[in-house]
Amino acid sequence: DITLLWMGKPRSKRRWNWINQLRRELESMGEIMHVYDGVENAFIFGEQRTQLLNRAKFVLNLNAYGPQDELSIRYFIAAANGAVVLSEPNANRYPFIPGKHVVECPPEEMVEVITHYLRHPNEREQIAADMHEFMRTELTLSNSIKTVLDRACSVGLQRQRNM
Repeated sequence: DITLLWMGKPRSKRRWNWINQLRRELESMGEIMHVYDGVENAFIFGEQRTQLLNRAKFVLNLNAYGPQDELSIRYFIAAANGAVVLSEPNANRYPFIPGKHVVECPPEEMVEVITHYLRHPNEREQIAADMHEFMRTELTLSNSIKTVLDRACSVGLQRQRNM
């Protein structure tokens, strides 16, 4: 029953403005947006956060200062609970594929994109399922450790060749 969920400090006026604008637009359509920013509502953790994430269709991710912002933990906790991350594009090159694992668009298009997925719930549910499966099978601790070790070996071999 929660269309869009925001969790965390806004950290910038830009982000705060978009959060409030999206909420106004969604509420004018009869949709519900919850904000847990430590001011309006307390930050959420544990079972309370899990319950809210299970009720949310989308979890909002906005760049605080620019497209170089780091990847948020929101991707991981949303995936674990069946919500879809709705994010504006950023410069990070993480393995998530827009349209397959996450939904990406500029903030000014987000309400239109949300409306599309509300009209096509099977598409939204497929993105949530694909993200969950990707996290469960590909972004595992053992795969991450293997990637780090493979990279370290590659760097070590390159250094040996250069000596």
